[in-house]
Amino acid sequence: MHAKKMWLGVTVLLILSLVVSACAAPVTEETASAPAGTATPVVEQEVTRAEAGEIQDGGTLKYAYPQKFSPYGSFNPLNAPAGVQAELFRMIYNRLVSWNVGASEVIPELAESWSFSEDQTKLTYKLRQDVTWHDGTPFTAADVEFTYKLVLWPNIPSTGAEQLMSIVGAREFRDGTSTEIEGIKVLDDFTIEFTSAKPDAAVYLNSAIISILPKHLLEQGPLDDPDAFGQMDFFLKTPVGTGPFKVANYVEDQYIEFERNEAYFRGAPHIEKINWLILSSSDVIPAGLEDGSIDITANTPVADLERFVDNPDFTIYWQPTAVYCSLAVNFNRSYLTPKVLEGIAHAIDRETLVQEFLGETAQVWDTPLGHSWLLPNPAIKSYNYDPELAKQLLEEGGWDFANQKLEINFGSADPSNVVVFLADNLQKVGINVEMKSMGTGAAANEAYYVTMNWDLYSGCNSWGFDPDSTAIYYRSDATYADGKGWNTGGWSDTRLDELYALGRTTLDQETRKEYYQEAQAIFNQRLPKIVLYRSVRPWVIRNTVQDATPQYHGELPNYNAIETWWMEQ
Repeated sequence: MHAKKMWLGVTVLLILSLVVSACAAPVTEETASAPAGTATPVVEQEVTRAEAGEIQDGGTLKYAYPQKFSPYGSFNPLNAPAGVQAELFRMIYNRLVSWNVGASEVIPELAESWSFSEDQTKLTYKLRQDVTWHDGTPFTAADVEFTYKLVLWPNIPSTGAEQLMSIVGAREFRDGTSTEIEGIKVLDDFTIEFTSAKPDAAVYLNSAIISILPKHLLEQGPLDDPDAFGQMDFFLKTPVGTGPFKVANYVEDQYIEFERNEAYFRGAPHIEKINWLILSSSDVIPAGLEDGSIDITANTPVADLERFVDNPDFTIYWQPTAVYCSLAVNFNRSYLTPKVLEGIAHAIDRETLVQEFLGETAQVWDTPLGHSWLLPNPAIKSYNYDPELAKQLLEEGGWDFANQKLEINFGSADPSNVVVFLADNLQKVGINVEMKSMGTGAAANEAYYVTMNWDLYSGCNSWGFDPDSTAIYYRSDATYADGKGWNTGGWSDTRLDELYALGRTTLDQETRKEYYQEAQAIFNQRLPKIVLYRSVRPWVIRNTVQDATPQYHGELPNYNAIETWWMEQ
């Protein structure tokens, strides 16, 4: 018997796409949710791994993730900068609504039902009455109200605040000119109402993003001191949620031990414990899989995957993701003119890049808005490899071949094979290229967002569930400097701002498609990011782990159903 090798399809809800926040800062190719993207999946339905036998309770699942936590607060869902944290939140916390496995429909989570007013300005949630926090305290609408206030609290860093600004009174509360939010009302212990000044899809879309937090544990925290609030033990060591697993022990940069929530409202998980191993490098993963210290991972080095293809103890799943890798452009650099950017795009041999370095883990890609319901889009052109055209465009764009230097920047100690390949391609068309590290972790974030001392930054991001989730990167007013988003490098486009605003005014998908396909065309023409490839994440899963087929929500695996996973004892 040989290990199974399977492709998993990605299904997108055609009526309402919910948002998953992309990694706040562009991560490197090595720490992206997947190293790259790949060919069209051959399976388009949900796949489960259990083939026979009765479900068994118990066991410890050992998961490996080679990415250290950011110092910003490991369990803080308000402003999480790393993709790994968002994965963890889906086990610890719950949201009001979610996706089913396979992302084919919206399902209730903490909300059991919801409704809109006739004019689409009021959104009312009826909450479950059988939910408790990990410490046994009952969950109520007061927790939802408090969480939304935290997202909007003055001076507390929050990636979701700007997307809630249509709620009546939200802007005044965020600015500190009001102590209440008129548009958020608790109607009773299990009913909450949101009122917007005008119809705004973002308020609903973000109900699948915002992790609900416990009022009784946080309301006495130092809310007027953002730094101290973020350093509370709750966020650093002892988070409390309503999710299927509780944090039992956390040793920084080593592991997190989870234990199942026996009182979970969807039923206690079958798996008793999860050991989440935080590895400094993916190089140790193959040996860990083989010696039994790792059961599941999506981060096996590509060169080592063949060790598990014919191994009867494992199945490899190739999971297309919403992660794309690109060269982000610093528009503060006057020499990066539109023609120069087109020339750079045509100078890169993306097909060879994928074939030689990424193989099945990547697919050549053209847009940062890769949602399936927006594709194909005839307005998107592919920047095919054409060195002669690249040279011509560079000359037309005023590139100074004799004196100008171009940096390719990256957030790791050393350049990856991808960065080296990109530099070589650009040098071949006459560009004097310097590969330059911006450091790692907080230092890289500082260099990227604050000092903006870079030309082209090699990293990876996600397009999330819904195009609106990318607004925090591209809207002119969503600047990092103003604390309103993650837009950096001087990017601005008035028409794109209008399209993002229009996309929020309706939930009709055909209308939204028109807006976002035009946005795709703007991205493709102006190139705020020179998109290189899309990710596919190779999951290696021990065959004793059952019903654990990963499904993707944006760039993140679906842990909404992790309580149904089980292990053969």
